[in-house]
Amino acid sequence: MKKMMLLSILFCLLLAFAQDGFAQNKKTEPLGLYIGLIGGSSLPDDMRTRSEDIADLSLNANTDTVMKPGYLLGVKAGWQTFFTKKILAVELEYNHLNSRMEKWTKLNGIEQETGIPVDGKVGIHLFMANLLARYPGGIVHPYIGAGAGYAIFKLSDMTAYNETSMIRITGGTQGAAAYQLTAGVDFDAWKNVVIGLGYKFVYVPNLSFDNTRAGRPVQTELDYGAHNFLLSVCLTF
Repeated sequence: MKKMMLLSILFCLLLAFAQDGFAQNKKTEPLGLYIGLIGGSSLPDDMRTRSEDIADLSLNANTDTVMKPGYLLGVKAGWQTFFTKKILAVELEYNHLNSRMEKWTKLNGIEQETGIPVDGKVGIHLFMANLLARYPGGIVHPYIGAGAGYAIFKLSDMTAYNETSMIRITGGTQGAAAYQLTAGVDFDAWKNVVIGLGYKFVYVPNLSFDNTRAGRPVQTELDYGAHNFLLSVCLTF
C-alpha cells in the first residue's frame, strides 16, 4: 500500500514537471500588440471663423471664438514592431472630442471689450493612424509620435447675444483631413497592464460649411486646434 502511494506521488510529480516543461516550451515572447482606453481634458484654441455672405460681401464677418474646456474619450490598438526591437509602434486610434463655445473676443478684427456671449458646441469623431517612437527598456517608456487621419466635424447651431439683439448661425457636419502630434510616458503597472500619461495636439484645418446667418445664406470656414491631456490604460499581448 505504501509503495502504491509512493508511486502515485512520484507519478504526480513527474506529470507536474512534464506539464511545466511543456508550458515553458510553448512560452514565447510577447507579440507586442496592445489595446487600450483613453480619456482626458481637451483645451481648444480660439476658433477663428470666417463667414462669407453669398449675396452681399459687405456683410462678411470674421470672429475669434473662445472655447470652454471639454473632454476627449477614445480607444486605440497598436503593434510594437519586433523588427525595430519595439522602438517603433504603429497605432490605430478613435477619439471623440467635445467642447462648448463661450464668447466672441473679436468681430471683424475689432476687439470686443467684454466679449459677445455665444451658445454652441463642437463635436468631433477622429480616426487616426499614428507612428510612435518609444523607449522599450525598463518599466518607464517615454514616447513621441505623429498621426494623420480623418475627422467628422459637427458644428452645432450658434447663437450670439449682445445688448440689443441676437444672431443665429446654423451649423453642419463636414469631413476633413486631421493631424496630430503626441508625447508622453507609459508605465508598466502590472503584468500586461500599461498606464500612460500623455499630451497631444489635434489640428483640423480648412473646414467649410454651407449654412445661414440671420436667415441669409453664408459659407462658413474655420480651423480647429486643441491641446489634450490624457490618461490611458492598455492591455499588452
